[in-house]
Amino acid sequence: MAEDTGPAARLERVMLGRGEAAYRRLVGAMGLLTAALVAVYGLLALDVVTVSPGLAAVVEIAAAVAVAVFVLLGALQFVVLGRAVEQGAKQVAETTEQLEQAAEEVETAAEDLEETAEAVAEEVPDPPDAVDAARERTETAKEVADDVKETVDEERDRLPDED
Repeated sequence: MAEDTGPAARLERVMLGRGEAAYRRLVGAMGLLTAALVAVYGLLALDVVTVSPGLAAVVEIAAAVAVAVFVLLGALQFVVLGRAVEQGAKQVAETTEQLEQAAEEVETAAEDLEETAEAVAEEVPDPPDAVDAARERTETAKEVADDVKETVDEERDRLPDED
C-alpha cells in the first residue's frame, strides 16, 4: 500500500506522529493565550479595567482571533482522529479477511488429511495408532479453523459499514 502524502496525512503525522509533543505544546499555549485574552476582554467589557478605546478594540480582536484559532485546532483534531479511526477500521477489515482466508486453507488441508486417513484406514484392516492420531489431529485442526472463522465473522459484524 502506497504511503499517503496528502495534506491530511501530513497533518496526521504532525498531530499523532513525531511532532505530537510539539503540537500538544502548541495547543496548550493557544489554550492559555485564549483564556488570558478572553479574561482580559471580560475585564474590559465589564468596565473593571478602563483603557483607551483603541487598545480595547485590539484586545477584542486578539481575543476573537485566539478563540477562532483554538476552535480551528479542535476541529482539525476531530478530522484527524476520525481519519485515523477509519484507517484502523480498514486495517482490521484487511486482517480479518486474511485470517478468514487462512482459516479456509487450514480447513481444506484438514479435510484432505481426513480423506487420506480414511483411505488408509479402509486399505488397512486394523489401522495403526498413527492413523488414529492423524485423524484426531485433523479433527482438531477442523475445529480450530471453524473457531477462527466464527471469530472472524464476529469481528466483521463489529466493524462499521463502509457504505
